Amino acid sequence: MVGTLEKHREGILGFWRFGGATNAAMEGFNNKVRTMLRQAYGYRDDEYMMLKIFDLPNRKLQVVV
Repeated sequence: MVGTLEKHREGILGFWRFGGATNAAMEGFNNKVRTMLRQAYGYRDDEYMMLKIFDLPNRKLQVVV
């Protein structure tokens, strides 16, 4: 356990140094982008894809299984 704590010491201290800030919001957004691209099966136009990515915070994705 001590070895694991020493290996991750900088990340643990960084969490407390920056007031409990994490990258959870960024990870969640990246997951939304991956889900959108997987459901879309690719876009021919890169500009349209970027517009869809910028619009993601305004939309709710439906997960199709």
